[in-house]
Amino acid sequence: MNPALTETEAASPFTAAHLSLVDPDHEVSALRRSLGEVPFTWDSHIPLAPIVLRRELYRAMTDSAVRILDLLDDAARRLGRTPAERLRALGVDPEPYLAENPFFLDDRGESDLAACLARPDVLITEQGPKFIEFNVSASIGGMVQTHLLTGLWGAGASAAAAAAAAAYPEPLSAVAALLVRLSRDLGTDPTVAVLGITEHYARPSRAAFQIEAAHLRRNGVDARVFDPDELATELARRRGFGWRTALRRNGAFRWRSSPFGTRPLTELISRGCLLLAPQSSYILADKRLLADLSAGPEWMSQASQELVAARVPWTRRVAAGPVTYQDHDEDLPNLLAKARTRFVLKRATGRAGTEVCVGRATAPAAWEAAIGQAVRAGDWVVQEYLQSCAAKVPLADMRSGEVDVVSVTPVLGPFIIDGSPAGCYVRHTGGHDTHVISASTSQALRNIALEGRA
Repeated sequence: MNPALTETEAASPFTAAHLSLVDPDHEVSALRRSLGEVPFTWDSHIPLAPIVLRRELYRAMTDSAVRILDLLDDAARRLGRTPAERLRALGVDPEPYLAENPFFLDDRGESDLAACLARPDVLITEQGPKFIEFNVSASIGGMVQTHLLTGLWGAGASAAAAAAAAAYPEPLSAVAALLVRLSRDLGTDPTVAVLGITEHYARPSRAAFQIEAAHLRRNGVDARVFDPDELATELARRRGFGWRTALRRNGAFRWRSSPFGTRPLTELISRGCLLLAPQSSYILADKRLLADLSAGPEWMSQASQELVAARVPWTRRVAAGPVTYQDHDEDLPNLLAKARTRFVLKRATGRAGTEVCVGRATAPAAWEAAIGQAVRAGDWVVQEYLQSCAAKVPLADMRSGEVDVVSVTPVLGPFIIDGSPAGCYVRHTGGHDTHVISASTSQALRNIALEGRA
């Protein structure tokens, strides 16, 4: 396997020269050893090398991620002084929301830590990195996989990765540093309860949480994994709680479906445990907030407006009435109906790729119905469709043993932890597919992206 570079590939944002160094048998064996017990899409194909982004673009992506996350945090604070005020200004009825999500900390905890754990979704286009949404919470996916793949390829196990990459940052060490910092602020020893609901209590998901806890312990944090049963037992047997902080690795909807519901989470908060990330993180992740930034509010500086215009695709809340698109004013539903292939509809609070409608992949009648539903619901956004640049990835066919270098259109997910970049998760399909929405809903393969040496 020795792919020659064409002029187009040489000018690509992704480097490919390192792929000639991939040793398929060695890579498959190393990946199986490293990731065998982790929830990971093996299916029929596995990627044998990381995606490597040219240094200038990688740094533009991570620098922009930090700055736009700061803007989202600022925008959320400007919505109001309290969670109820912020929710109401965002367009959410606070009374049922707060009743269903009684996890808010004191105002300082919510304000100071809302943005501490984030992973935006980024497309690399001909115009550079474009941020299509921000996932902000402790339940963002891909941390353990990114940690393991970065450790595998960054430790010299892959000649291909070693030849191409300049650095190997990973998220779990950054989480440990965040927890150590918070313990200093609290005046306590660094401790954390990793709260994880396994997939039907199966061993693989449990292993992922245990891998995380073990790495945190190696980095100076006393960490223990609790599932709902264990947490309820621990809370029942003592008056306090031995861990000052907790990482809620699953969303509230998963806790509601557990036998104990969300009661253990509210009990932790009542006992003084700092539950990360605070509930306000979901306000930052609400796509309506990104739409508001895209519209260029007056409070943003000229430099910030230019950054958002350059890095965030045109995004607006869906509502009847005029919008300005490409310097023309038009009724938004009419614009969407006549320019179906240019847009994507997304529910503002949709998760894991659910409630997304891609215009060019939707029949005209179904698209018009989706527009009407979005207008009536009042909690959808529309975003301009973007075409991602292709990257070359060697994929091993686990049935035949053959290895092919294929073109994929990756969705990159740079982790931003406590304000700093911390590795990059990647999802892509087994071939050229522009509709990767979620690792769980589109059968995407997991990978990582590294910063190139040039």
